[in-house]
Amino acid sequence: MKSIYLAILGLILPTAFAFAATAPGSLIKGPGDSVYYLGQDAKRYVFPTANTYKSWYTDFSSVQTISATELASYTLGGNVTYKPGARMIKITTDPKVYAISAGGVLRWIQNENTASAMYGADWNKKIDDVSDTFFTDYRLGSPIVYASDFIPSSAMQSAISIDIDKKTIPPPTPPPIQDNFTFTVSKQHIQGGDTVLLTGISTRIDGISKIELYGDGQLVGSCPNQSCTGEFTVPRSGTKDSYIFEGHVINRDNSITSKTITLLVQTNGDDKVLVTIAQGTILPNQMGNVTVDIDTSIAILRVDIYVGGTSIKACTDGARRCIWSDYIQNAKVGDINEVYAKVTDTAGRVYISKKYSINTGTNDAPSVKLLVGKSMIYIKESVDLAASASDNDGIASIEILQDGVVMKHCDSGAPCTVNAGPFLSAGSVNFSARAIDLKGMAGITQNSTSLLIQ
Repeated sequence: MKSIYLAILGLILPTAFAFAATAPGSLIKGPGDSVYYLGQDAKRYVFPTANTYKSWYTDFSSVQTISATELASYTLGGNVTYKPGARMIKITTDPKVYAISAGGVLRWIQNENTASAMYGADWNKKIDDVSDTFFTDYRLGSPIVYASDFIPSSAMQSAISIDIDKKTIPPPTPPPIQDNFTFTVSKQHIQGGDTVLLTGISTRIDGISKIELYGDGQLVGSCPNQSCTGEFTVPRSGTKDSYIFEGHVINRDNSITSKTITLLVQTNGDDKVLVTIAQGTILPNQMGNVTVDIDTSIAILRVDIYVGGTSIKACTDGARRCIWSDYIQNAKVGDINEVYAKVTDTAGRVYISKKYSINTGTNDAPSVKLLVGKSMIYIKESVDLAASASDNDGIASIEILQDGVVMKHCDSGAPCTVNAGPFLSAGSVNFSARAIDLKGMAGITQNSTSLLIQ
């Protein structure tokens, strides 16, 4: 029985030793100094130069020493080429510099600017010379014109192993590529004559073919790199309520990534949004006052009052009057703050008022009010008007004007009154009032009051 056991043991030992063979994907060496890569195809691949080895590995700590017999059992599979993206190479007899892509494919970098964009300002220190003998291990691919044509970091990430690069095994299924495309326009709303800047930026790691930008269906930008801009001018005439802006990325795999932005056209609100400023000039420590009245034809969603380019009051209650009364932050003498109102209706349309200003000075302007007895009269009728003014320095005079012409001058700060008419023909007239304080500062009603005559 003992001899039979030994025989069986002798049969199974070789099988046990076979399982102890070196695992594919290992770095191996025999009794000599040469280091090889053991591929999944059970072949050993030679590192022709030290720099080739260093492009894949940082040290020799993982090299396994095997017997000469085992080493000889692995046939030679060829030379290992540089890790894709790690370095650039050239041959001594040719000035062309090449990037290495997967499978030992050389891609000529056509200019220094592109090389710098790809590998940094010290790109010329990342080039290795390869002898003509080993240059034949590579094959030529398409040249690199733009930095986006080849991204070294992406090439390195894809080169998981020499087996992948040599295609001794099928490459793993890559994760889905993120369509990282940012598309923006320079405005939130537009009016006729506005110029809109379109910007498209793609950060897709495998690069793109081009970016196209469209305004109202018109191509306004086409760029072969990953950043693109274009301009679209909104027509001054037309009946459109909105314009569509599009950005399209044509990817290398011919897929398309698209984004769309719709901008609403602002409506001129001169006759529908009335802004009244209590005083056109105020002191730095004095409160400003703005009143906005909105025509009944607008279905109000929101009213914004802008002073100095900033929305300082928002009314969202649907009321037809919105009032701001507060101090202007960090006001100083000489400041000119633009004032206007923006009304958004329930359909998203935007109405912009006329633009005025509140100035900051050493003397504030009088606050002037004008009351017109009627908004409409008949031919041969008259109408009563009354103007009043107030100012910290006192009022020197008040005037009432019809169509810009003074029709009544009153000294002192008492209310100034006049009876206008009778009017002998149909039409309309505009009344306004102004006042001068005791220091010579003038104030005027911001909006004239119209009187309809029928």
